[in-house]
Amino acid sequence: MKAISIIQGEHRNLGVTLLCFETLLQDIEGRRRAPDTMLFRAIITYIDTFLYRFHHPKEDDYLFPALCRRYPAAGELINELQNDHHNGTKLCQKLGEIINLNEIADTGFAEFHQVALDYIRYERHHIGKEETELLPLAREHLSESDWEPINNAFSEHDDPMFGAKPKQRYKQLSSLITNVCIHGDVLL
Repeated sequence: MKAISIIQGEHRNLGVTLLCFETLLQDIEGRRRAPDTMLFRAIITYIDTFLYRFHHPKEDDYLFPALCRRYPAAGELINELQNDHHNGTKLCQKLGEIINLNEIADTGFAEFHQVALDYIRYERHHIGKEETELLPLAREHLSESDWEPINNAFSEHDDPMFGAKPKQRYKQLSSLITNVCIHGDVLL
């Protein structure tokens, strides 16, 4: 069940990114840091690129159908999770639209702040559902032959920030996560 380890690792990486995002918002709200539109764009781009273009499609295309075939009673949960994927995409797009409409300064930060906090809560709740409901059902009901294509699908990509070959465009964000979330340093 290599895919479960990969999924859980990706959830942890997203959790660290969300924690960093939340810490930045708190620091700006507490006037310990100025809003940094480029940094927020990097966070949103990473989430959009990785979560919505790699992680969720593999769940939607491989894990969810396999579990529905083996355990049809999971259908309601899977419909909820697929709706979460769709709604999360919309929330992330809204964050991007707010940033694209204006540089996040004092005037634009309040709206962005609220939408960002809503998004962070939303994704944390979604991850919790997958960790506590979906993955235990998958462990219990999927056979070894069911896992083979799922394992292959999740093994085919590399996280652009946390993976073995991080992309250059995420170096600033990776550095921020290291400084803010791991070392507790709130200033770059």
